[in-house]
Amino acid sequence: MKSVTTASASTPADSDSDSDDVTARTSLLGASSTPSKDFSSKLDSARHAKFANARGSQSSHASPDYRPGYHLGVLLSLHLSTFWLLDSLKDPILTLTTGIESQPTAKMYSIAFTLLTTYLYNLFQETNRNRLFHCLLYLYSSLFALLSLISPTRSVYTSYLNFLLTESYGSLVTAHFWGFCNAHVEFQDRVYPIIIGMAQIGAMLGGFGASGGDDISRRYFVGGCLGPIAVSISLYIYESKYSISVPGTAPQKSHDVWRGLKLIRKEPYLHLVLLLSTVYEVTLTVLDYLLKLLSIRKYSTPTGVSVSSLTTFLGGYAAFVNLLSFLLSVFVFERLLRRFGFKMSLTVYPCLLIFVTLLTFTSPSLWLVFVSMGLLKSLAYSVNDPLKELLYGVTTNEVKFGCKSWIDVLGSRIAKGVGSMLTGSVGGDERKLVQRAALPCLVAGILLAGASVRVGEMREEIGSRKVGEGEEEDEERNQEIEYEENTGIEMVKDDDEYNNNRVTEDLIAV
Repeated sequence: MKSVTTASASTPADSDSDSDDVTARTSLLGASSTPSKDFSSKLDSARHAKFANARGSQSSHASPDYRPGYHLGVLLSLHLSTFWLLDSLKDPILTLTTGIESQPTAKMYSIAFTLLTTYLYNLFQETNRNRLFHCLLYLYSSLFALLSLISPTRSVYTSYLNFLLTESYGSLVTAHFWGFCNAHVEFQDRVYPIIIGMAQIGAMLGGFGASGGDDISRRYFVGGCLGPIAVSISLYIYESKYSISVPGTAPQKSHDVWRGLKLIRKEPYLHLVLLLSTVYEVTLTVLDYLLKLLSIRKYSTPTGVSVSSLTTFLGGYAAFVNLLSFLLSVFVFERLLRRFGFKMSLTVYPCLLIFVTLLTFTSPSLWLVFVSMGLLKSLAYSVNDPLKELLYGVTTNEVKFGCKSWIDVLGSRIAKGVGSMLTGSVGGDERKLVQRAALPCLVAGILLAGASVRVGEMREEIGSRKVGEGEEEDEERNQEIEYEENTGIEMVKDDDEYNNNRVTEDLIAV
């Protein structure tokens, strides 16, 4: 952005004032520009100071500009309306063609499919994030349009393909959206509740759109084909209005697709972020399957399952989840963060997860599971997810995109696969499911609680170094050493100050 690049030539004494001035004018510059190294390091230090604890941002002198948050909320609202419409239809489609008992198998296939999509996604980490965002949206729009023309209920294969595409769309596009936000949005603890609160309006509309009627193909086409196009148009308007462009990672001598996984393996902080982002999915997968079994049993008739009643019930469930999530994000999240701080706020969701697990598996019924799942999912969307995104505030851009894609997409899918192993072993019998899944779900809740406490402590202890920064420098140096050993030629770093000094010395010599 122009306002940042002009500030890169300022002196060290003026950099802080320039940084505050630019932040006050835009309130969301971050990595959307290409400032000099000195300015970038000072901006990174200032950003880290804001996220050192939950109350630090309250004392910031710059007033946040909420307008970009509202626009991003509209963008995410359009995306979630599409996803929730498709997500509310995917299980009825699967039930019509193969039966709900095949859902655990479909979720296991989803792991392999997600591994493939995440691998392909990481091949383009050097691509501009805005451009990659548009490409993802149009790719899924084309695939959903093709599937709607064929009809997703035509055969077993089309229903499985619809299941895989819907789940990968929800995971990959959502993860990229939050990586895009993390890379340039300032005042995240104030702006994110606005984004999530507005997004739930679209999610509610998506749930209502899936309700009623037996004509699935028309609703499927409207959601799957036109929805991503609307998101892309909204993104283009946002880019134009605020001049936001988030670059990809710097080109490397040898592009490593698995680099994100290697960073996760090296960083203890990312171990805990991985646990916090995935382990609760085991319990949600089990409870979701239990809800589907109980609802199908309720709406079964002598001639089969009533598709209209089932889609209405699941659409109402989606609307309930997102309405509750909207209320929590607007009225609870910021107050919770201000009153209890970041570390204590992280423990709210694990405590509720343990309580709901004990309550639900003691005496399961349709409406108890309905309310329990509604509470867990709405609190995940309104409280746990934005807190999880704030954890990336002390990481590099490579972590925000490369590592995040593996954590949110593949890691989450593997956790759902573990839950599907539990649900798939009971053959559609809810009593066996309750008996076999109670202990693993309770263990998952305890693990989540432990990870939440520890990651909150580590976030406060990190200091000035960004997570993933040291590993990037070590990797670059190792590549230089390997090159020098193989070629016998000493490498010279591409340092602007060094090159300028050499040019000055040469001119003096002449």
